Amino acid sequence: DSATPSPPGGEAVRLRGGGGFGSAAALEQGVWRDDVRPGQTLFYAVPVDWGQQVYTTADLGSASGGGAGGGFVPGGVNLALYNPVRGLVDDTSISYNGGQKSGALAALPPVGYDNRYAVSDRVGGMRFAGSYYLVVHLAARVGEEFGDGPFGLTLRVRVKGEAGAGPGYA
Repeated sequence: DSATPSPPGGEAVRLRGGGGFGSAAALEQGVWRDDVRPGQTLFYAVPVDWGQQVYTTADLGSASGGGAGGGFVPGGVNLALYNPVRGLVDDTSISYNGGQKSGALAALPPVGYDNRYAVSDRVGGMRFAGSYYLVVHLAARVGEEFGDGPFGLTLRVRVKGEAGAGPGYA
């Protein structure tokens, strides 16, 4: 199913992201909020099992009071998904102009052992069950344009599908 489902709604739960893969904050399906400062990278771990798909959107809040430049930062926010062996699966950049901005990762296939044969890195990266890492980076230039923040970050995570059995090994 390549259609992106609607992101989960409801009240956001406060969660502090980790500073690296080893300290990634564990989260599951739902709505999560955090604060991010310019130049900072936050890490979150999402369990995704065989046969499941993960969908993610990131919302960055408005700048409070503007900044010295009050302009535009192309690629101000980067949202990336890494697989359990820390290989990049997909990412997206969101330009920032001081107002609330949203971005989403494209629909990805369900986790499957057969994905290892795929030509596309986006499909081939979805060949392991385990913790997938959401990585959010706020460009340092956002601080030059809009102040040191912190900026409100909301992550909407949906894990679709029932967990299935893993591959049968000989």
